[in-house]
Amino acid sequence: MIHAYIDLNQYGVNGVFTFIFDIDKNGKAGNLKVLPKVKNSEMFIDDMKFALKK
Repeated sequence: MIHAYIDLNQYGVNGVFTFIFDIDKNGKAGNLKVLPKVKNSEMFIDDMKFALKK
């Protein structure tokens, strides 16, 4: 579903990425980290947080 919410062409996304996040006891995700960092990394992480919630 990431492709439905994020325009990957807007970022320097190419290759393998690792997504690290916590899931609380209510099933909500938080503390998202994306490795390696990419161009517009903070915006990319914000967009991923939005997609993760969906």
